[in-house]
Amino acid sequence: MADVALFVGLAILGAAAGFVLGRFTGTGANQIRDLRARNELLAKEKEHALAEREAAIAAMKRAVRVQEEYRANVTQHFSGTSELLRELTHKYRDVYDHLANGAGELCPEGFLGLAESLHSEELTAGDTAESGDAESASQDSDEAREGS
Repeated sequence: MADVALFVGLAILGAAAGFVLGRFTGTGANQIRDLRARNELLAKEKEHALAEREAAIAAMKRAVRVQEEYRANVTQHFSGTSELLRELTHKYRDVYDHLANGAGELCPEGFLGLAESLHSEELTAGDTAESGDAESASQDSDEAREGS
């Protein structure tokens, strides 16, 4: 009987241990499967995020390159414009000098009256109401004549 009682006790103990072991192992296995699936999902999301990041970096580099090209074009344009205006100023001065020399040689008495009238108060008084820029342009041309 003692053997039977020992056998029954061991059987009950084995069943209880099997139940407890099965309970923990089954839940653990499900958790492991769930965690592996979540890990795979997160790995795919990370890969997708890295691809988006690389695309954004490439787009940013293109935008910076386009901006630098535009800035270089603007600089080149205004440098060219500045050079053209400088040349135009020299040509204007050359034309003025040519006309002044011709007028001085061809009609000296008329040229003196014309030169005085260009600097008269009557001529400049009417122009100030129209444009302040015309006055500064006149001053610039007077300075250019004095420098020649």
